[in-house]
Amino acid sequence: MNDKTYLPQADGAPPSADVPGTSPVRIPRSLRTDFPDGSHLVEGPDGDKFLVSESGSITGNVPFIRRVQIEDLSRVLSHHIAHVHDTTSHTLHFVGGGVLSYLHWRNGGGMSIKGNNILFRTLPDGVIVVCGTFRDERGSEG
Repeated sequence: MNDKTYLPQADGAPPSADVPGTSPVRIPRSLRTDFPDGSHLVEGPDGDKFLVSESGSITGNVPFIRRVQIEDLSRVLSHHIAHVHDTTSHTLHFVGGGVLSYLHWRNGGGMSIKGNNILFRTLPDGVIVVCGTFRDERGSEG
């Protein structure tokens, strides 16, 4: 059986203490569904969906990407960009082992986001704020 929890977070605020578990994906007014295998799905009000595995792997789809903001540039180790036909892909590696990759159409249409041990949040109007490597509940970097 799936446990569904509404996450009424303010923009950029971490989940409240009464929300079961912590997700590396933070979306205001999102719905979280927990699965028996330890993974969970975070669904935002604008159609964005992210599946987070127990190991920290993230796959998701977003309707559009207008801006990707890095919270702390000193945490970025590398940033690779590739242009293929009408798409652009980005891969960012962060201090502590976090990796974020995203693919979008050149016109800003979103396609996919993949990550591993990365913390980010989405904001209205296609804004993604990347915080860096996800710190687990013990406070260590993943």
